[in-house]
Amino acid sequence: MKKTDLGQIITILANIGVLAGIIFLGVELQQNNELMAAQARFNRLSIATESATILAENPDLAGFLLRANNGEALAPIEEARLDYYFIRLFSNMDWTYNEIPESLIPIERWRVITSEPSRQKFWEARKAEFSDDFVQFMDANFFNP
Repeated sequence: MKKTDLGQIITILANIGVLAGIIFLGVELQQNNELMAAQARFNRLSIATESATILAENPDLAGFLLRANNGEALAPIEEARLDYYFIRLFSNMDWTYNEIPESLIPIERWRVITSEPSRQKFWEARKAEFSDDFVQFMDANFFNP
């Protein structure tokens, strides 16, 4: 074997190694992207079910909500707890609106959420606390369509 032939073989093997490394990197990136997409879907699910979970785990709060929606008077502490629940609920919705594409927003679920009288009352009293774009979106789609 000549020296030039050995050098060419080493160069070819090195190039094959570089190509294999690039292919491996592409596969790793694809797997990472799939994992990140799955994590994003799980985060959206967690946010979407969090408010219902709070009510399911706290029967007193669920009772306050039912009483408020029926127009019954609440004690000041009950009103405060319901208010904090709504702050959390609408903050999650605000975050969702600002972080995910509008096409992925669960419009029908939000329509049910915003249809209750107690949530409508909260929205009118406290909507200034949320981002301007979110307020415009909510008013246009749910509260003043």
